[in-house]
Amino acid sequence: MVFVCVKQLVNSVHCFTALEGLASAGMLVDEAMLLRAKTELETMRGKVDYRTRMESIKSAVGRAIKSENVVQLEDLIDQMVGLSTDGKFAMTADDSRLLDESRDLLHDLKRKHALKQEIDITRPALQVPLLPGMVDKLAKGVETMQRLKEAAAEFPGVFTPDDEELLKTASLNSIDLKRKTEKMKEAEMALTAAMNSRDYADLTRAIALAEEAPFIEESTLEAARDLAAFLDPPTRIATMKTAIASRNIPEIEKALEDFKSARVPGQSSLEAKAVRTLAKLKRLEKKRKRAEQKRKREAARRDAEIALLNDKLRAAMDSKDIYILQDALDVCEDSGYRDEEIPLYFAAEELFEKMTIENVRSRLKDGIERRDIQQLETAIDDADYGG
Repeated sequence: MVFVCVKQLVNSVHCFTALEGLASAGMLVDEAMLLRAKTELETMRGKVDYRTRMESIKSAVGRAIKSENVVQLEDLIDQMVGLSTDGKFAMTADDSRLLDESRDLLHDLKRKHALKQEIDITRPALQVPLLPGMVDKLAKGVETMQRLKEAAAEFPGVFTPDDEELLKTASLNSIDLKRKTEKMKEAEMALTAAMNSRDYADLTRAIALAEEAPFIEESTLEAARDLAAFLDPPTRIATMKTAIASRNIPEIEKALEDFKSARVPGQSSLEAKAVRTLAKLKRLEKKRKRAEQKRKREAARRDAEIALLNDKLRAAMDSKDIYILQDALDVCEDSGYRDEEIPLYFAAEELFEKMTIENVRSRLKDGIERRDIQQLETAIDDADYGG
């Protein structure tokens, strides 16, 4: 709005009056820009009162310093410098003194504002969650805030009582968090080393230390406890004895593997016993398997021989020839197998008896018809013999 009014100064002297009215009414007005506008207006009118202008600037400088308005102060100092270089104006000693003092004050105000801004930026670093990952950030924040406190000592009110309390609390928190983090790392290192060494005594000590340490993950403790339960010497010894007593090869193998993995101290004799028992059982198992294989081979040979005898009987029965059937039955009897072991033996024997009776009857009938004494005697003898 001020810039627009300056553009219109040539055509409207009322803009200057309006700006002064805003200032007197206490409204937020850029006073430095207002003075520039007045200077520009007076220059256009050809009525510049340099001394009045300098006094107005000096008065505005006092207000800018009081309100600590850095932007206004910079602009006003720039205007004072501009007047000092104008050949139509002679600077007084008081003007020069005020200019120098204003420059020094501007420098101090800039430092003061920069400190305020840096303190604002640093506060969140002192309010971080008290977790291991924040230990460095918190320590750095405390260090930075301590430095800012020392730097702000020359500016009363910049470092507030709230900042003092925040720094005190954060300092204590930083020391405590560092201590807890170191304790956590120490416990984690001991736990990792014990788990890697698989030493039961070391592991139980490391677990006890970790249980007292802060920030240790429960999943880490669970893994360590599981390993400790596995490495527990009484458990491994009892499991090994049970496995040996079972005389079960897979069970002993598993128990022996776990026993070695657990590095059970002072139990070399039990481990040796398990090794001997396992070796003996494996020899027996190997012998049993050989015997089983032999039995299977013999059974296969026996089944094949019986199948051949059975096939011979079937062929003889199908031939309807009593002599061929007699020969097949004789072969079966000489084979060494029991009659009941050959499926067709009894059927073949029954058929043979039937065929024998029919043969004798036929011979008897033929001998009677032919009145052949010798044939009748032979047939009668065969009939008596066959019952």
